[in-house]
Amino acid sequence: MELLLLELAPRPVPALHLPAPGDNGPEGVHRLCEAIREHPGRRWTTPRAAAFAHMSTRSLQRGFAAATGMGLARWVQQARLVHAVTLLASGTPVTAVAAELGYATPSAFTAMFRRALGITPSAYFADRAP
Repeated sequence: MELLLLELAPRPVPALHLPAPGDNGPEGVHRLCEAIREHPGRRWTTPRAAAFAHMSTRSLQRGFAAATGMGLARWVQQARLVHAVTLLASGTPVTAVAAELGYATPSAFTAMFRRALGITPSAYFADRAP
């Protein structure tokens, strides 16, 4: 009976959390977060993001971490994951999702997805089919 209950127990789904900057965060960080959400496939380097936010790189790094609780690179990856899961849920092929998010190959996207969520993109929804 115990084995049966273990087999039937749902597996945990890794959370996709994308924290919004707090109300007291710098205005440039708010604009930057919105731009990243709108264009997650862009290459968001720290110098490029700082220029977009009209901040120095050092101010951006401090302000971004204080406002969101994560560094810029981690936040961009989370934004890409959220966008990827949304596209995959609508039936978009993995190849198209990888291209939209700026990955050179579908395998590079799949490797990032697996590192972050512990499962491949094609299997992510297959395991959750009704």
